[in-house]
Amino acid sequence: MKAVKKPKIEAIFPLTYMQQGLLFHHLSSENDQGFLNVECTLLGEIDVAQFEKVWNKMVQRHAALRTTVHWKNLAKPVTIVHLEKSVNLNYFDWSKLSSEESLAKWDELKLNTITKGVNLEKEPLLNLTLLKFKNNDFRFLWPSHHLLIDGWSSQVILNDFLTTYDAVSRNLAPSLPTIPSLKSYYAYKNQQSKKDSEDFWKSYFKNTKYLPLFDRKTHKASKSGTYHSTLNLNYEDSKNLQILARRFQVTMNTLVQGAWSYLISRYFGTNEISFGSTVSGRSGSFPNIEFLTGMLMDVQPVRVIVENGVELSEWLRNIQKQQHKARLFEHGSLDEITSFIDWPEAKPIFDNLLIFENFPQTESTSKVLEIRNFKSGITSTYPVTLVVIPGDEIKFNFTIEQSIVDEKSINWILGNWKKLIQILISNKSLSFDLLDSEIEVYKNEVIENNAPEVIKYVAPQNETELQLIKIWEDIFGSYSIGVDDNFFSLGGKSLMAIKMFNILNKRMGLQLPPTTLLEHSTISSISNFINNGSENGNSIFRNLVPVRAKGNKPALFCVHAGDGHVFFYNLLAKYLDEERPVYALQPSGIFDNEDLHINIEEMAISYVNEIKKVQAKGPYNLLVYCFSTAVGLEMSKALKNDGSETNLIVMDTMAEQEHLYTQTRMLMRVLGFLKRLVKNPINVLRVMLYDRYTKILKPFWVNLTGSQEEKDAEMMSQHLTKLYNKYKWQPQSDNIKLVLTEKADKRFNKEYIRSWKEIALNGVDIKPTVGNHRSLFSEPDIIEVAKTIDDCLL
Repeated sequence: MKAVKKPKIEAIFPLTYMQQGLLFHHLSSENDQGFLNVECTLLGEIDVAQFEKVWNKMVQRHAALRTTVHWKNLAKPVTIVHLEKSVNLNYFDWSKLSSEESLAKWDELKLNTITKGVNLEKEPLLNLTLLKFKNNDFRFLWPSHHLLIDGWSSQVILNDFLTTYDAVSRNLAPSLPTIPSLKSYYAYKNQQSKKDSEDFWKSYFKNTKYLPLFDRKTHKASKSGTYHSTLNLNYEDSKNLQILARRFQVTMNTLVQGAWSYLISRYFGTNEISFGSTVSGRSGSFPNIEFLTGMLMDVQPVRVIVENGVELSEWLRNIQKQQHKARLFEHGSLDEITSFIDWPEAKPIFDNLLIFENFPQTESTSKVLEIRNFKSGITSTYPVTLVVIPGDEIKFNFTIEQSIVDEKSINWILGNWKKLIQILISNKSLSFDLLDSEIEVYKNEVIENNAPEVIKYVAPQNETELQLIKIWEDIFGSYSIGVDDNFFSLGGKSLMAIKMFNILNKRMGLQLPPTTLLEHSTISSISNFINNGSENGNSIFRNLVPVRAKGNKPALFCVHAGDGHVFFYNLLAKYLDEERPVYALQPSGIFDNEDLHINIEEMAISYVNEIKKVQAKGPYNLLVYCFSTAVGLEMSKALKNDGSETNLIVMDTMAEQEHLYTQTRMLMRVLGFLKRLVKNPINVLRVMLYDRYTKILKPFWVNLTGSQEEKDAEMMSQHLTKLYNKYKWQPQSDNIKLVLTEKADKRFNKEYIRSWKEIALNGVDIKPTVGNHRSLFSEPDIIEVAKTIDDCLL
């Protein structure tokens, strides 16, 4: 009979939401923010063999030290707790080196350790280095990773080590508290009331519609890398800040949270802000939770309203009361909290982080070894992070991602934080009025959201790509994302990737791990990976272009103008209701060798077939402009024939445009031209010359000297003109909404209305708007025009 082999694995756990984000960042970034160099000075006599033996006792005591991470060929990554592991201790004697030499080598060793990183699949927490600087003076270096251990845990393990080393050195049995198992802790977390947590967070974020975020699209950030800065307070200033906290009857943590909330509100120019705050994960009633080690900490959202109408001290106490309540629900992960509240599932609640180091300090009662200068390191993947290190001399450490936050913003944040702290330290009579007079609201230089170059944008070609675009639009807070845009180039971060795959898997019934993004970082690549030859990828979009795919209201479908392109509609999505999806329709053949439409009717049927793929039933909002009016009429007719409700919006365009040369219209055009010429001769002549060039000389010149793209665009424009000129206008049972600008000759407005009344037998609703025919979709006119269109939509 064969002997039964003992299992080598104690437990397997799925990664938490926070751990998934750290794993993804570890795999995708050259600068692994999760890596930690835990270090300290040890004073006293050290027996190296005994030192290693005691550390192996710690490995047996703390399951976190025996844990590895695995993700390859797995649907979901996991941590594995092994039954047996042992440390790899490196010992070096540098006692014969000078102090300068040993310190230089120490710094070099730490840098090399950071460069090397850790192998999460193999003993990630067990490679230790002990260095002897001189007699009874040692340096200890412990490379770790935040995915497996937090700052609180590292201090607990070191305390246990020092207590045990002291006892063993004196031939005594160590007195250590009983620690619970991770398995029982996770079971305890799962037993916590989801209903109570949901009720709290819903109430906490009640009536919240907008929370400002640091956004690479609203800053002129041109650098890369992380900016670090530290503000150190001396003993006297630190003491004065502590006295102020006591006077206001709040903790130092609350005082700092209030100061940070106020500063961020002045930066964004809004009274309601949010930030992330780290929580230990040890606030519950679970027995001996303070001795459990692992990655228990998490990040909770903090929502603050700057209430200028109340006393500053009362406002701070209100913040403290809310945070005390929130601590009761710190067992919930960030994605769970987001699911509880009325918030877009892909949009972050915050993107700046405040870390207040409040875990127990390592203060050993050991009579053999004394520990000093303990450092555990800080990790963050957020654009702006403030780390507060309390003590007799308080430190404020900033890390800011320069690819997202521009230099002007960095200088404003750091300069005004220093000013704000000095105000708190030096003033006995503090108020919001005083703060407002000293800290001016930041003046942001917004980058205009210009349309991308047409040839660089690639529209979705199937329904999988369209679903991905909708998710990416939510995550990045942007629109007109192409299927070849790179997730990381757009500013994608680790937690964003986790969120993206959580949503994708839920919507499409998949089980893709976030690490898929490492090899498939574009929408087209992910889509190909998902479909992989399946029938899901066969529903092709040839004409549909999502300007903004997200939103819960009936979509607005905008038909191209005379040249076939649609990107002039981009700004429209910027100013319309954010819950309104906006799609554009472009003709077949505009970017490839597909067959062109042979007439307006065929074009309309193609467009109708595609819009039904993204919106199965009406009402259908159709917007037409310039030469696309005929297409819109035929689309409306086709949809009505299927029993669908349609809403046709005509943008400042006359019906039957090819009949511009009737005697009446020619007279009106001449009179209108003369009036505009008198009012602004230079601009009128410029426009007239450009029009003549476009119609007469441009086709010849492009055919002679243009690129292939320019030739294709000109060919498409000429083809569409032929289709429009062949179209037979017929009255039909339709109602249209005519968005109309004021013309120089008022008779033109009457002619526009008359032309449509002959076509739309069910009536014409006139919707006056600003600007002129050429400026409708450009800023600043688009702001008011979008409001007019919003009022027209069903």
